[in-house]
Amino acid sequence: MSKYAIGNKVIKAYSEGHGTIIEVMPPRRGRQLYKVSWGNIVTDELEVNLLPDCDISDPFERCMSGIFGSYSEYSKKNTTFKIRSSNNNTISSLKASKTLFRAYQFKPLLKFLNSPNRRLLVADEVGLGKTIEAGHIMLELKARRELNHVLIVCPKSLQRKWKDELAFKFGLQFKIYESQKDLLADMQEHRVAVHAIINYEKIRMKRQKSKEDKKTKDEMPKNIVEFLSQNDFHFSLVLCDEAHKMRNRETQTYKGAEIIMSQANAAVFLTATPVMISTENLYNLLHLLDNTRYYNYQIFDNRLQENCPFVDALTDLNHHVALPVIAKNLNEAEIQTRFFSDEVEIFSHQTTVGKAFADDAMYQEIIQMLNGEDNSKNRARLQYLISSMSMMNNIFSRTRKREVTTDMSQAERKPHMRKVVLTEEERVEFDRVIEEYKDDNSYTDYWGEEVLTQGGALGLVQKKRQVASSVYAYLNTESNLDKGIDEYADYTDAKFEELLRIIDEVFRHGAKKIVIFALFRKTLKYLQIRFKQRGFGTLMIHGMVENRIDILDEFKNNPKAHILLSSEVGSEGLDMQFCNSMVNYDLPWNPMVVEQRIGRIDRFGQKSPTVNIYNVIVADSIQEDIYIRLLDRIGIFRGTIGDMEAILDAPLERGGSVTIQDVYNKLEKELYTSRLTEDEKRRKIAEIELAIANEKESIKHLEEGLDNALTNDAYFKDEINRIQNNNAYVTEIELRNYLESAIRQELTTCSLVKVEKDIYELQLPLSNPRILLNFLTQNQPGGEENATMFRQFRNEIEDKQAIRMTFNQQVAYDNSKLLFMNIYNPIIQACLNYFRKHDDESKTSFCYALASDDILRKDTAYYMVVYQMSITRKVLGVPKRTDTLLPLLYSVDEQRVIKEDTFIDRIFSRSQTEGTEHNALNKDIDPEMLQDMRYDFAEEINEQKATRMDEIRLQVESDRQRNEKQTNEYYASMIDNLRRFVRGWESDIEMLFDVDEKRVQQLQGAIRLAQARIQQMEKEKEDRLTQIREASQIEIGENIVSLNLINII
Repeated sequence: MSKYAIGNKVIKAYSEGHGTIIEVMPPRRGRQLYKVSWGNIVTDELEVNLLPDCDISDPFERCMSGIFGSYSEYSKKNTTFKIRSSNNNTISSLKASKTLFRAYQFKPLLKFLNSPNRRLLVADEVGLGKTIEAGHIMLELKARRELNHVLIVCPKSLQRKWKDELAFKFGLQFKIYESQKDLLADMQEHRVAVHAIINYEKIRMKRQKSKEDKKTKDEMPKNIVEFLSQNDFHFSLVLCDEAHKMRNRETQTYKGAEIIMSQANAAVFLTATPVMISTENLYNLLHLLDNTRYYNYQIFDNRLQENCPFVDALTDLNHHVALPVIAKNLNEAEIQTRFFSDEVEIFSHQTTVGKAFADDAMYQEIIQMLNGEDNSKNRARLQYLISSMSMMNNIFSRTRKREVTTDMSQAERKPHMRKVVLTEEERVEFDRVIEEYKDDNSYTDYWGEEVLTQGGALGLVQKKRQVASSVYAYLNTESNLDKGIDEYADYTDAKFEELLRIIDEVFRHGAKKIVIFALFRKTLKYLQIRFKQRGFGTLMIHGMVENRIDILDEFKNNPKAHILLSSEVGSEGLDMQFCNSMVNYDLPWNPMVVEQRIGRIDRFGQKSPTVNIYNVIVADSIQEDIYIRLLDRIGIFRGTIGDMEAILDAPLERGGSVTIQDVYNKLEKELYTSRLTEDEKRRKIAEIELAIANEKESIKHLEEGLDNALTNDAYFKDEINRIQNNNAYVTEIELRNYLESAIRQELTTCSLVKVEKDIYELQLPLSNPRILLNFLTQNQPGGEENATMFRQFRNEIEDKQAIRMTFNQQVAYDNSKLLFMNIYNPIIQACLNYFRKHDDESKTSFCYALASDDILRKDTAYYMVVYQMSITRKVLGVPKRTDTLLPLLYSVDEQRVIKEDTFIDRIFSRSQTEGTEHNALNKDIDPEMLQDMRYDFAEEINEQKATRMDEIRLQVESDRQRNEKQTNEYYASMIDNLRRFVRGWESDIEMLFDVDEKRVQQLQGAIRLAQARIQQMEKEKEDRLTQIREASQIEIGENIVSLNLINII
């Protein structure tokens, strides 16, 4: 088909001449000839020598001139745009991690992206994967080139877990800083991005003991808090795990965190227990996250109570309660506003929701819709509007297990207690070791009794643990065990014999894989020697093993690797859900550690309906007491019992400072070192069991109450499904096409060959084996971090002739040896840089075809224009911009803009991955029709902008009104209270003026202080109101990303 038609304006290549096509000659042998008028002369011109005379940066003029890119060019440009873009309705990293895809784990990311100041508190129930949710946030920030310096603060016990999980699952490299000095050195240099993991101790603000301790100007900072106080250093993201450790505002940890948060561009707090006794603790965390919005606890508490009826309405909506019933319940729900001064109520006002929100336009729209037509579209809109009424909507994310039962495994825990009677030889050796230890660590007191030294008592606990774990492992030297020598190989080991029976039982009934946990390295090494003698293939991981992930991968995929021997530290952060049986060869004292062990196999992706937990218990031992009387009773082997750390961290008595954990630790020492009677043992164990049960119930009620006051996020699941269904992420098909485009354009001697389902091989030519290495070097992105990543990757593939890879998330998760081709892979990043350097940015018009389906009718044609809409709002005086993609559709046959969302979404979604090459037809590029279309699109985008602006203003105005009302009420009540005191004091002065001069002077001083406080509060009020009003300034703009002619065939 000829490129130009009669009347088209053209330019002659390599000259300044402008002409008009006056005749299209018949094509001959693949060549096209035209007669072109150049004003005073007419010449014959080959098509290859002509260029369209138009503004090629204008997509509409390009279409009028018949200039269209191919589908492969569209796909390439679209993938480049998605990899580089920062649109809120596109999640570039949706399937870019080595994790199992769980839709609900992207809810925090969507909330984070929609938060105006990028602050979020994630308070999911235990076991839902908060680490993975945080990883998704970091990965998306990386895709948007917004991940520079990052600080992770977590308990010391979780540091390794964070480091390993982020590296293995997300490809994010972090460093654990044991020394403040090393951290400060890297922050001062910041040649590369600082990705730091530190514990809570390192963020404590140091107390100044005296005036002499004040720092001099030139003194170097000693810790991160001091450094941030003196330097303009900002973190892209601060992430605090187990954030409830900062719930007390009076601690030095909280005060240090305030300094760090002031230097954070974005922040995420993770906690399974946001309440911890009272809502005031939740407020403290939110104040730390956003001290502008959450600046007063009483206002927060009132807004929280005000929130309850809206959460109830959302719950009713999701349970399909009739809309008029929801409207009635919401309108008539009562809310109370109360303010206190020195615990005395100074203001109280009770009203209904309907009266309180009578002037709120958003609320009136909600009531109007609740009293309107009941259909799925309106219910979806209502979910969004009611959620938007919540003050917590964009800063708080909570998911409960019962909300996501279809997304997670529901394996049943099946405990098996195996009681072992030690052989006579073992019992003799056990007693001998303990008695010798006591003799060596005791002294004779005044009464002639042998008493353990203080250090000896502590050591006895550890000694008994070691010998109870394994008598013969203890008796062997570690150097012999390292050489594979068991000096007691001829002795019968009762625990090991029981272990063999367990293994036989497991292997007869299922997969020949089992994980065995033990506390001590010597026990693990000893077991490995004994298993080897019995012909079992074993692997071992503990805290001193570096390549833990490789060992786990071998255990998973090697059929000859039957047994994994593991310590707690060794297994931290590793997923073993491909295995459904485990053995506690010895039992940790701490139930939290027991839960962590079980959690390695009882987690997402566990396909077995039953998880078998074998507990090897020595008869007549302290372990038997603990197992039967405590661990088994509190149900730890039958199901997760919530946030165990939070439970143990709770005080034994309300208001007390002694925690359940303190009593628990004391009991362990007493059981191991004292001669307690059976009654004493029973009483002490029962005390802890009761305390744990009470705290479980207490936290359950508190969290249920808080959940009802905070938020219901059901509509987010629809949003995540929309992103997935509309391919609003970089799909595996797009990434494969992207690499194939690079092969066609530059890596022409390479080939991408499919070798298995979802597994490919990139084959390099024998004639030029360094072609890929050279491509990576020439197209490496800038920055030291990229330089390091590319250097490591080049070293990995240096001598390879073929590289096995997958573009599929599930396959990458199942087989870690395959190269995972996600948007962060160096090959894809090099392709991105290559295309940006070599492709024409002005190419914004494309033509392709889609196959007909149940919605798209064949032999029809559409133009789809994709706009990037930018919304700018002021947050704390700083403009914050968010972008969204908006596709609009025009029917060529009907010559009108299509309004049906389902139709637009179908074409937009399928255009991402299903297009085929197709040439434009003359009827589809009629200039008159295209001019009309241009005007129609301009009118439609203006309507869309106006609608979006009205919607945002509606939300902002509703939020502003409520914030202003509560702020005015709070300050008015406080100021009125102070004025009442002043009036009373003035009255007292009149009566006492000539009676008690000293008292008069005291009252006059009190009045001056109160009046100064009133002035201060009036200024505070005005400052707060100014901040609230400033946030309502909004601007919307747009630009065209692409204009596409789509033929349905």
